[in-house]
Amino acid sequence: MTQEEKSIKYVLEYEKSQGRKPVDVSKKHIGYDIKSGKRFIEVKSRPKDKVQPFIKLHNALLRTMGTGLGNYYLYIVYDMDNDPKLIIVPPKTIFSNLETEVSLLIRGKVYNHIKPEKLKILKS
Repeated sequence: MTQEEKSIKYVLEYEKSQGRKPVDVSKKHIGYDIKSGKRFIEVKSRPKDKVQPFIKLHNALLRTMGTGLGNYYLYIVYDMDNDPKLIIVPPKTIFSNLETEVSLLIRGKVYNHIKPEKLKILKS
């Protein structure tokens, strides 16, 4: 079982203990890992006892979640190898503390159909 799978299992058990009925949707790649009641939960994990200094969320999240952003939670599971701990970051905290990083991306579908040029090596 991978680190991610262990963490998702841990969060599923936690959600059940809170009286919710969580569903693992991580394999669907829809912007979150667990749907639990009205909560859309993204699970981030670390094997060690330190939480990572920052967490990246994909910008497609805004398009995918739409009006559901108000129910988007970040569950950080760490120290999975020893004594698992869970930090729950609620939507208000997430979205009032976002920092943006601009990156430009050109996908292969834009240029994959262009015929490559043959290179002529110049000899000196």
